[in-house]
This record gives sequence, structure tokens and C-alpha cells, in this order.
Amino acid sequence: MPCDSPPAVVQIQDDHGGEIDRYLGQAGLFRACRAKVRIAGACYSACTIYLGVPGICADRNAVFGFHAAYIPGRFGETTPGTQAASAAMLASYPGPVKAWLGYRLTVAMKYLPAWRVARMGAVTLCGQP
Repeated sequence: MPCDSPPAVVQIQDDHGGEIDRYLGQAGLFRACRAKVRIAGACYSACTIYLGVPGICADRNAVFGFHAAYIPGRFGETTPGTQAASAAMLASYPGPVKAWLGYRLTVAMKYLPAWRVARMGAVTLCGQP
């Protein structure tokens, strides 16, 4: 997405996460290009980093899922990730989301529907002022 074009609308739909560095880089690009980010459906794990993009909106039925970073093991098992990776994720979240999480991420997934995130003032619901 080149930044010399008008701000684009980026649709994120049913995104279950992935490598944190990729999401941090993508969020930085969205901010630099002033892209309008719309979340639809599931936004779990590293996808939640997009909550730090200004002007993000979410469909009313979208759901955010938060957990600490982990590293897939060689044999399919999961191992705890670095504290730095979890800290980078947490740092990307708006203040009210950090507070709801107790300022820490845990191994257990915590779910937060978009309408509650909107009530916190951390996103707007798409199509609403």
C-alpha cells in the first residue's frame, strides 16, 4: 500500500494472528499511510496490535482475543514466548484495553467483543460516528 495515494480502507477479517513483528510493521504502515482499518469477525492474538492504529473501526459483531506471545515448538507444542514480544503487543493497545487486561497478557485467551471495546472508547463501531 503506497502512502502517496489517498488513505485506503483496509479490511481485516477473521484474522487469528501470526508473527508479532509482521503485525507491528503492518500497523506502522497503516499509521504512516493514514489507512482506515476495519475489523470484521475474529481478530485474535497478534491481530489485536491493530487496536493501536488511529481511527480503527470494528463491526459490531467483531471479537478481539488477547493472550501472551508464544512460540510454536518443533513438535507442534507451544512454548511461552519472550516477555519482550508480549510487552510489545501490550504497548500497542489503547489505555482502556490495557486496563481491562490488568496491564498484562496471560497464556489463556481473553475475549472482548467490539461493542465493549467501543464503549471503552478504544474503537468506533463501523458506520457510526
